[in-house]
Amino acid sequence: MEPDNQPPGMQALTSCTILVTRPAHQASGLCEQLHKVGATTYQFPVIEIKPLRLDTRQHQLISTFNNIDIAIFISANAVTQCASYLPEPDQLPHNLKLAAIGNATANALQALQLPIHIKPSRQFDSESFLALAELQ
Repeated sequence: MEPDNQPPGMQALTSCTILVTRPAHQASGLCEQLHKVGATTYQFPVIEIKPLRLDTRQHQLISTFNNIDIAIFISANAVTQCASYLPEPDQLPHNLKLAAIGNATANALQALQLPIHIKPSRQFDSESFLALAELQ
């Protein structure tokens, strides 16, 4: 069976079986893409994303957003989990910079109509993020 819509330069994965360990709510898209190039996939989520439960100290921290300089979001899941605790876009403190470690994280912030002040332009890992001029 020849895979449909195979991306240029990608070798068919017809003989590969792939265990997809992404959280259950995020595995389907990756599995679909892998199926298109002929792979057999099994979903095996090893991480479960649960609603955030804040303790008293964390509630106090959120109530003092004006004292925070940078909020760094390391994943789209982090944005989703924090969304209900963030101020509305027009209520954000002027000094608060929102940072996204990668494109998916930035897209999640943009979906909430929140600005992205800091984001790597090429490599999307912790080292590249920390090397940004804005963080020096």
